[in-house]
Amino acid sequence: MQLIGLADQSTLPQKGENAMNTLKVPLFLFALMCIVGVAQAAVNDVYIINPTSPPDPVFDPEKGWAWPDPWELVPAPTNDEPLVRTLGASGSLWLGLGNAQIPNWTKIVTLEFWGVVVPVDFKTGYEDGTTKTWTMELVDSTTAWRKWEGTIKPQPGWEWVELHNNLNDPQEIRITRFDSICVPEPATLIIVAIGGSMVGMLRRRKVA
Repeated sequence: MQLIGLADQSTLPQKGENAMNTLKVPLFLFALMCIVGVAQAAVNDVYIINPTSPPDPVFDPEKGWAWPDPWELVPAPTNDEPLVRTLGASGSLWLGLGNAQIPNWTKIVTLEFWGVVVPVDFKTGYEDGTTKTWTMELVDSTTAWRKWEGTIKPQPGWEWVELHNNLNDPQEIRITRFDSICVPEPATLIIVAIGGSMVGMLRRRKVA
């Protein structure tokens, strides 16, 4: 009888197992949210906005965001196929991205290029018509190569960057990257994790 009792007891979940079972749900949800966040890496086509005073884009529920004419839509630049343009003396080039707006998410924009021009102005907007400015910081560089990054909270529907040539001579710029990654806010992950923990605790009580 003692052997049967020991065998029965070994099949019962121990305290450590209960704790692990309770953590499985929030950990799974946290991992799922992280995967979704990474999956939102956006390699959108790039809008080259020609006007010297770029207008705000117009949102079409079926087509998404688009700037009024004149503008040029080009494939996302890469190292193998960079976006090459020449900026005149004291000239500027506006680059825009249109994307899906997701509440409570954060957008990280990355810009990499070869050249001596600098990002000088930044604007972003939302589907309700509100706009705001944002900034980018130089995070890596060599003699002629630059990498800039900026964070926008919450994730907008569109954003543009103005690249400016501060020199008195024309300058060529070779853009090899202009894209964004959208990630969930930490608060969202915490709420999901807490909710998952409560579900696990309720299940544990029902089993008990």
